[in-house]
Amino acid sequence: MIARSLDRSRAALVLTVPPNLAAHEQQVLAGVGRWLTEHSALAVWLVGNPLSSVDWITTWPVNMGAPPTALVNSPPNADAAPIRLAIEGQPKPGREAKLAQRLAVVNWAGLHIWNRSLDLGALYPAVFPDVRWPAEQVIVEVDGPEHRGAAMYESDRRRDATLLLHDYAVLRFTNEQIDHDLSHVLHTIRDLLQKRRNP
Repeated sequence: MIARSLDRSRAALVLTVPPNLAAHEQQVLAGVGRWLTEHSALAVWLVGNPLSSVDWITTWPVNMGAPPTALVNSPPNADAAPIRLAIEGQPKPGREAKLAQRLAVVNWAGLHIWNRSLDLGALYPAVFPDVRWPAEQVIVEVDGPEHRGAAMYESDRRRDATLLLHDYAVLRFTNEQIDHDLSHVLHTIRDLLQKRRNP
C-alpha cells in the first residue's frame, strides 16, 4: 500500500533505533523488522544506535548526515552509526554463520541458499528462509529469542503451515541448539535431506 501510494513497485521502511534499549527491547525491534520483511514487500532499515544484543543481522556503518544517494556512493565512515541487515545470499553473523561453516565442509550438504526470498505465488507474501535447499524443498530456520514471543511464535507456525502446503519441510533450531548441540542439528538436517533425495 505504501509503495503503490507513491507510485512505486517497492518501498523501504527506515526505523530509527532509540538510545538505551534493553536487550529484550532490541530483540523485539529487530524481530518486528524481520516480520515486516517476511510478510510484506517492504525492505526494513534499522538506523541509529547499534543493536548490541542482536547477533543475527549485519551492520554497515554509514554517514547518516548525507543525502540518501550518498549512502550508496560514499565509502563507509567508521565513526557513523551502524545499520544491521541480513545480506541476501549469505548467512547472518552469529549462529547462521556457525552453521554455514559446518555445512561448507560436509559432502552431503549439496546446493543450499541463505537468506534469499522465496516466492510462493501472488496470494502469499514473500518468504525469506534462513537457509533453503531448493531441489529437496527443505528449509532450516535458526531461531533467536525473538521467536519465543506469542506473536512471533504464531507467525512462525502460520508461515510453516503455508510452506508445508507448498511441499516444503521446515526444521527449526534455536540459537542454543546451534551453540551446544550442533552435531544433532547437522544429523537432523542430513537425515531429512537424504529422505527427500531418496523417497
